[in-house]
Amino acid sequence: MQEINFGRMIRIIHWHMDQVFNNFLREYNLTLSQVEILRYLNMHRNEEVHQKDIEKFFHISNPTVSGLLNRLEEKGFIVRETDLNDTRKKSVKSTNEALAMAKKLKKTMDQFENDLLSALNNDERQRLKEYLMRIIDSGNKD
Repeated sequence: MQEINFGRMIRIIHWHMDQVFNNFLREYNLTLSQVEILRYLNMHRNEEVHQKDIEKFFHISNPTVSGLLNRLEEKGFIVRETDLNDTRKKSVKSTNEALAMAKKLKKTMDQFENDLLSALNNDERQRLKEYLMRIIDSGNKD
């Protein structure tokens, strides 16, 4: 069997997830990246979220986040409001349509994740999660 490095393995898993989810989400005119942002906003719906928060959480650039938010706003899934404490900032909030869509998609996305991890038992899943978080954390030491 050919040796595959870790970076390549991670890219293969990412590519597979993107393909499956983006094919599924096509009927909703959404991408996996857009849905991930909606899930993040829904998890933080009782907090004030700014674009910078999204950039940091997902480790993506300002222009990328701007483009994703523009498309979500055009589709009616988010609204951006000027921050009352700092007019240079805009807070990002999900709409009721986004909450309804998130509920609709959650079951399918959870099922896909379970299928993806089906070769692992619960203890192995937990260890994998811990290892991946350590790798992510080590990459955040800029």
